[in-house]
Amino acid sequence: MAWWQLMALGIDDVTVVRWAAGGYLQPVYPRVYAVGHRAPSVEGDLWAAALYAGPGAMLSYATALWWRGLIDKQPRPLQVTTPRRCRSLQAIRVYGRRHRHVLANADYHKVLDVPALQVIAGAGRAGSTKLKQALARHEPKLARTRSPLERVFLPFCEAQGIPLPDGVNVWIEGILVDAV
Repeated sequence: MAWWQLMALGIDDVTVVRWAAGGYLQPVYPRVYAVGHRAPSVEGDLWAAALYAGPGAMLSYATALWWRGLIDKQPRPLQVTTPRRCRSLQAIRVYGRRHRHVLANADYHKVLDVPALQVIAGAGRAGSTKLKQALARHEPKLARTRSPLERVFLPFCEAQGIPLPDGVNVWIEGILVDAV
Protein backbone atom coordinates (compact mmCIF):
# COMPACT_ATOMS: atom_id res chain seq x y z
CA MET A 1 0.00 0.00 0.00
CA ALA A 2 1.05 3.58 -0.56
CA TRP A 3 1.00 6.31 2.04
CA TRP A 4 -1.59 8.23 0.01
CA GLN A 5 -3.89 5.18 0.01
CA LEU A 6 -3.64 4.88 3.78
CA MET A 7 -4.46 8.59 4.16
CA ALA A 8 -7.49 8.15 1.87
CA LEU A 9 -8.69 5.40 4.22
CA GLY A 10 -8.51 7.84 7.14
CA ILE A 11 -5.36 6.40 8.72
CA ASP A 12 -3.22 9.17 10.19
CA ASP A 13 0.58 9.60 10.04
CA VAL A 14 1.04 8.53 13.68
CA THR A 15 -0.69 5.22 13.03
CA VAL A 16 1.34 4.60 9.86
CA VAL A 17 4.58 5.23 11.77
CA ARG A 18 3.43 2.95 14.60
CA TRP A 19 2.44 0.17 12.17
CA ALA A 20 5.80 0.47 10.37
CA ALA A 21 7.71 0.35 13.68
CA GLY A 22 5.72 -2.73 14.71
CA GLY A 23 6.42 -4.55 11.44
CA TYR A 24 2.80 -4.56 10.24
CA LEU A 25 3.82 -2.20 7.41
CA GLN A 26 7.19 -3.04 5.90
CA PRO A 27 8.83 -0.31 3.78
CA VAL A 28 9.43 -1.27 0.15
CA TYR A 29 10.07 2.20 -1.35
CA PRO A 30 9.62 5.66 0.14
CA ARG A 31 5.98 5.86 1.28
CA VAL A 32 5.19 2.39 -0.14
CA TYR A 33 4.70 -0.55 2.22
CA ALA A 34 4.15 -4.30 2.09
CA VAL A 35 1.30 -5.15 4.45
CA GLY A 36 2.03 -7.92 6.92
CA HIS A 37 4.94 -9.55 5.05
CA ARG A 38 7.64 -9.09 2.42
CA ALA A 39 7.18 -12.33 0.48
CA PRO A 40 8.79 -11.74 -2.92
CA SER A 41 6.59 -11.72 -6.01
CA VAL A 42 6.84 -10.25 -9.48
CA GLU A 43 3.36 -8.76 -9.20
CA GLY A 44 4.27 -7.21 -5.84
CA ASP A 45 7.40 -5.60 -7.30
CA LEU A 46 5.51 -4.18 -10.26
CA TRP A 47 2.63 -2.92 -8.11
CA ALA A 48 5.04 -1.32 -5.63
CA ALA A 49 6.80 0.51 -8.48
CA ALA A 50 3.48 1.87 -9.77
CA LEU A 51 2.40 2.87 -6.25
CA TYR A 52 5.70 4.68 -5.72
CA ALA A 53 5.09 6.78 -8.86
CA GLY A 54 1.66 7.77 -7.54
CA PRO A 55 -1.94 7.95 -8.74
CA GLY A 56 -2.27 7.51 -12.48
CA ALA A 57 1.08 5.74 -12.85
CA MET A 58 1.46 2.77 -15.16
CA LEU A 59 4.06 0.28 -16.30
CA SER A 60 5.80 1.57 -19.40
CA TYR A 61 8.40 0.94 -22.07
CA ALA A 62 10.28 -2.38 -21.75
CA THR A 63 8.58 -3.24 -18.44
CA ALA A 64 5.13 -3.03 -20.05
CA LEU A 65 6.33 -5.05 -23.04
CA TRP A 66 7.80 -7.71 -20.74
CA TRP A 67 4.65 -7.88 -18.61
CA ARG A 68 2.56 -8.38 -21.75
CA GLY A 69 4.90 -11.19 -22.86
CA LEU A 70 6.33 -9.35 -25.86
CA ILE A 71 9.93 -9.54 -24.69
CA ASP A 72 11.54 -12.36 -22.71
CA LYS A 73 13.88 -10.68 -20.24
CA GLN A 74 12.50 -8.64 -17.36
CA PRO A 75 14.06 -5.18 -17.59
CA ARG A 76 15.95 -3.63 -14.69
CA PRO A 77 15.28 -1.07 -13.47
CA LEU A 78 11.49 -1.29 -13.69
CA GLN A 79 10.01 1.46 -15.87
CA VAL A 80 6.87 3.40 -14.97
CA THR A 81 5.24 6.52 -16.34
CA THR A 82 3.33 8.98 -14.17
CA PRO A 83 1.49 12.27 -14.62
CA ARG A 84 3.14 13.72 -11.49
CA ARG A 85 6.69 14.74 -10.67
CA CYS A 86 8.56 11.84 -9.13
CA ARG A 87 12.25 11.05 -8.98
CA SER A 88 13.68 7.76 -10.18
CA LEU A 89 15.18 5.26 -7.74
CA GLN A 90 17.85 2.64 -8.33
CA ALA A 91 15.16 -0.01 -8.88
CA ILE A 92 12.61 2.22 -10.67
CA ARG A 93 13.05 4.51 -13.68
CA VAL A 94 10.24 7.06 -13.63
CA TYR A 95 9.14 8.84 -16.80
CA GLY A 96 6.80 11.81 -17.06
CA ARG A 97 3.88 11.53 -19.43
CA ARG A 98 4.52 12.98 -22.84
CA HIS A 99 1.80 14.22 -25.10
CA ARG A 100 3.42 13.24 -28.42
CA HIS A 101 0.24 11.46 -29.45
CA VAL A 102 -1.74 14.72 -29.40
CA LEU A 103 0.59 16.39 -31.91
CA ALA A 104 0.69 13.26 -34.06
CA ASN A 105 -3.09 13.00 -34.10
CA ALA A 106 -3.50 16.66 -35.07
CA ASP A 107 -0.92 16.22 -37.84
CA TYR A 108 -2.59 13.04 -39.10
CA HIS A 109 -5.97 14.80 -39.32
CA LYS A 110 -4.38 17.72 -41.19
CA VAL A 111 -5.18 20.30 -38.49
CA LEU A 112 -1.55 20.87 -37.49
CA ASP A 113 0.64 23.24 -39.51
CA VAL A 114 4.09 21.98 -38.54
CA PRO A 115 6.06 24.51 -40.67
CA ALA A 116 4.10 27.43 -39.17
CA LEU A 117 4.72 26.14 -35.64
CA GLN A 118 8.43 25.73 -36.40
CA VAL A 119 8.58 29.42 -37.33
CA ILE A 120 6.91 30.36 -34.03
CA ALA A 121 8.99 27.95 -31.93
CA GLY A 122 12.01 29.63 -30.40
CA ALA A 123 10.89 33.11 -31.48
CA GLY A 124 10.99 34.48 -27.93
CA ARG A 125 7.29 33.97 -27.27
CA ALA A 126 6.04 32.43 -24.03
CA GLY A 127 6.02 28.65 -24.38
CA SER A 128 8.02 28.63 -27.60
CA THR A 129 10.86 26.61 -26.08
CA LYS A 130 8.48 23.84 -24.98
CA LEU A 131 6.81 23.96 -28.39
CA LYS A 132 10.20 23.54 -30.06
CA GLN A 133 10.95 20.54 -27.83
CA ALA A 134 7.54 18.99 -28.57
CA LEU A 135 8.05 19.42 -32.31
CA ALA A 136 11.47 17.77 -32.04
CA ARG A 137 9.77 14.71 -30.44
CA HIS A 138 6.84 14.80 -32.89
CA GLU A 139 6.18 11.43 -34.54
CA PRO A 140 3.15 11.39 -36.88
CA LYS A 141 3.08 7.56 -36.89
CA LEU A 142 1.74 7.66 -33.33
CA ALA A 143 -1.63 8.81 -34.70
CA ARG A 144 -2.05 5.43 -36.42
CA THR A 145 -1.74 3.46 -33.17
CA ARG A 146 -4.83 1.77 -31.79
CA SER A 147 -3.82 0.79 -28.26
CA PRO A 148 -1.72 2.04 -25.33
CA LEU A 149 0.75 -0.81 -25.93
CA GLU A 150 1.25 0.30 -29.54
CA ARG A 151 1.78 3.89 -28.32
CA VAL A 152 4.63 2.79 -26.02
CA PHE A 153 6.17 0.62 -28.74
CA LEU A 154 7.44 3.53 -30.86
CA PRO A 155 9.12 5.38 -27.95
CA PHE A 156 10.55 2.01 -26.85
CA CYS A 157 12.10 1.55 -30.31
CA GLU A 158 13.58 5.05 -30.13
CA ALA A 159 14.97 4.50 -26.63
CA GLN A 160 16.58 1.19 -27.64
CA GLY A 161 18.00 2.48 -30.94
CA ILE A 162 15.67 0.26 -32.98
CA PRO A 163 14.57 1.80 -36.31
CA LEU A 164 10.96 2.99 -36.28
CA PRO A 165 8.55 0.86 -38.28
CA ASP A 166 7.73 1.96 -41.83
CA GLY A 167 4.03 1.64 -41.09
CA VAL A 168 1.71 1.18 -38.12
CA ASN A 169 -1.59 -0.77 -38.30
CA VAL A 170 -1.14 -1.74 -41.92
CA TRP A 171 -3.17 -4.36 -43.79
CA ILE A 172 -0.99 -7.06 -45.34
CA GLU A 173 -2.72 -9.84 -47.28
CA GLY A 174 -5.93 -9.39 -45.31
CA ILE A 175 -4.26 -9.23 -41.88
CA LEU A 176 -3.97 -6.02 -39.83
CA VAL A 177 -0.43 -5.94 -38.44
CA ASP A 178 0.66 -3.61 -35.62
CA ALA A 179 3.96 -2.53 -37.17
CA VAL A 180 5.89 -3.11 -40.39
